[in-house]
Amino acid sequence: MATLFIADTYRTFYQTSDEPAHIACGLNWLHDRNYTLEQLHPPLARVAEAILPYLYGVPYIHNPDAFRVGHDALYDSKSYWTALTLARIGVLPFFWLTCFAVWKWMNGVFSPAHAWLAVLFTAFCPTVLANSSVATTDAPLMAMFLCSLLALWNFLLKPTWASAAISGGVVGLACLTKFTEMPFLLLSAALVCGGIWFLRRVRTPPILLVCLSAVACFVTVWAGYFFSLGPILIQGKFSSNGGRVSSHLSSWERAVLSFNFIPAPEFFRGIAQAAGNGVVGRQSFLLDQFYTGGKWDFFPVALLAKTPIPFLILALAGLVFCLIPRSTVPREKYLLMAGVAGPLIVGMTGKMNIGLRHVLPLYPFLAMLASVGAVSLWRRPMGRVAARAVRVALVVLVSWTAIACAHAAPDFIPYFNEVAAPDKDRLLIDSDLDWGQDIRRLVLELQADHVQEVWLACSGTDDLDRSGFPTWHLLLPGSKPRGWIAISEDTFERRRDEFQWLSGTPYKRVGQSIRLYNLSGAS
Repeated sequence: MATLFIADTYRTFYQTSDEPAHIACGLNWLHDRNYTLEQLHPPLARVAEAILPYLYGVPYIHNPDAFRVGHDALYDSKSYWTALTLARIGVLPFFWLTCFAVWKWMNGVFSPAHAWLAVLFTAFCPTVLANSSVATTDAPLMAMFLCSLLALWNFLLKPTWASAAISGGVVGLACLTKFTEMPFLLLSAALVCGGIWFLRRVRTPPILLVCLSAVACFVTVWAGYFFSLGPILIQGKFSSNGGRVSSHLSSWERAVLSFNFIPAPEFFRGIAQAAGNGVVGRQSFLLDQFYTGGKWDFFPVALLAKTPIPFLILALAGLVFCLIPRSTVPREKYLLMAGVAGPLIVGMTGKMNIGLRHVLPLYPFLAMLASVGAVSLWRRPMGRVAARAVRVALVVLVSWTAIACAHAAPDFIPYFNEVAAPDKDRLLIDSDLDWGQDIRRLVLELQADHVQEVWLACSGTDDLDRSGFPTWHLLLPGSKPRGWIAISEDTFERRRDEFQWLSGTPYKRVGQSIRLYNLSGAS
């Protein structure tokens, strides 16, 4: 059912803001056998998204602008919608891998009931489906973070040559998915080790096996960049669009970074770019306020607003059962709690507050905690009447989760739960509400109304001249045109003062993220 929900979104929504650049960089890897177009993200997810379009024959026109390359690849292909759909299908195996890993681990450690409930909470979570429906790096990171933490757990409990090599390889693949994998995994692994070593006295793996795991990780990452060699520092920059770094480096640091035989230098340049973005931050929005950088409460608020209420209730119950002294929950509870805590703490202390998707990897672990809560409540000894009431409530909560997801389809990107939905445009914007996904719906709406001319102020990176619009003009600051006006929610909030003249004017909602005004006097 979740796969059908995902597939239903493919031709409903135009490309979101980030998709063209990801597809372009994957095509760069496949077409040129290098990774030089843009290195802000590593290549694994991007290559997975570009493989089918590459085989389909989409054009790859060299250009230093990754977004321009992506636009040309999609719009100049034999069919825009086929090319975009093929790119999005590349994310689907990562969604399946997430569900399979959740099932396999919960079934082996807990029980089949835990396993199917955990998969249900994962597969029917609108935020998970939203990011599994688009060609970006967030759902692949969710899958690979889950697999890497499970592989490390298996290595810690059963340190063998095979588990060492497998854990290193999986961690390497995860590092090739998105750079935030590394702080997520470091913190979650530290929390896991603290839990099992200090409380359960698990033996430290032999140093030789740890070294084997590290070598396997290194070789995997290096292979992802075609075993390239070169300097990290190029002409005083970490990359073609890198920051100003040479002035802050000592002579020996500059010499090391300029060494011509560093393995996978693109990987380290990408880390530098990502770290630079993380230090500076971007303009963010939370609770009707704009700010630059990060706030500690952004991700907790987003998590509470965009997660189904029954999912939250049962995950909290699962956490309580894990924290109860002498609980019957096995020691693997440390892994579940660490898998949530790692991404959440990193996100709360960072300066990139542009979407809940940046901590998406915590959701499978939250789903496993919810299954622990549900099964523990179902099996908890209590009186007959109380037991019947609790079990009826559990059936209602689980059904509510599935029904809420089905009701949200296909608008998973702007999903907010029942408490947050009435004020969602004042809570969060950007990729949590308006990622440019409703452009196609706007085009179809304008065609249905036989609109000949429209003024636009819409977010996204669509090539509007090739998107099917009638004659269009940018809605510039200070302009107050007559006729048809379309404004996306993200743009409306960012330029709210400019649009005060539209206050009280009725509008039609296109999808969940665009306001369409008719000021021409036509009905």
